Amino acid sequence: MGMLGRYKKPGGFLQLIHLIETCEQDKRSHFLKMIESEDIRWARALKLKMLTLQRIFSWESEVVSSLARKVPENIIAALLYKYEEEINRHILPTYSDRHKERIMDIFDQGEPTEKEVSQASLYFIAEIRRQLLSGDFCVEKIESQLVIPVDIEDQLIRGTFQFPRAQAKIVNSPFDRQTPTRPGQSRVSEVKSQQNNQVLEAEMSQMKTENNQLKEELEELREKLSLFAYQNHRLRRENRILKEKSEDFKKSS
Repeated sequence: MGMLGRYKKPGGFLQLIHLIETCEQDKRSHFLKMIESEDIRWARALKLKMLTLQRIFSWESEVVSSLARKVPENIIAALLYKYEEEINRHILPTYSDRHKERIMDIFDQGEPTEKEVSQASLYFIAEIRRQLLSGDFCVEKIESQLVIPVDIEDQLIRGTFQFPRAQAKIVNSPFDRQTPTRPGQSRVSEVKSQQNNQVLEAEMSQMKTENNQLKEELEELREKLSLFAYQNHRLRRENRILKEKSEDFKKSS
């Protein structure tokens, strides 16, 4: 049984897509290629259903802004450094002036590192996925291809899952030109497949560990940014009080 065997159960597809959505772009592409070598249907289904920032920002602004309301302000502020146009077009216009001011206060505290922006991106995607699964939004109206059938694992196993026409071709047609098989070639292919499965399983395990570390780092980042925001708010308040006292002193003298 290959690595995918553990996910070929009810709910397994969602577990796998969540795992892939919350890893860095290079690693995500690497794992999708490895999954494709084991089962091309699963790889194509994952690509069809998974979320990316580019995909999210392609939706209607009303949808994106509604989904983004539960995203912490420090995450939006971090994303502003790399996705300024998208954030300004889809999200900020629907926020109150006070809400925008809090985000800009965090934004003005300094440019985040590339890693922090990447972590914010993954957090944003994970939060959007959580809300889509909550049932509060009609996923089909947002994008029909986002709908994940309850029995998608069974459909993929049986080969009855319906791909869009552009992705309909899964296996070679009987009329496609076939490459002659040399003696022993099938055994070599089998051994390579087993080796790929072992490598994929080991790297998936490593990715789970890294995802847990990422969650801890994101929580630490949220705490730091929240503290910075509080300190900045306090300094602005103290500055305003000093300014008022200075004006009162000038009037009295």
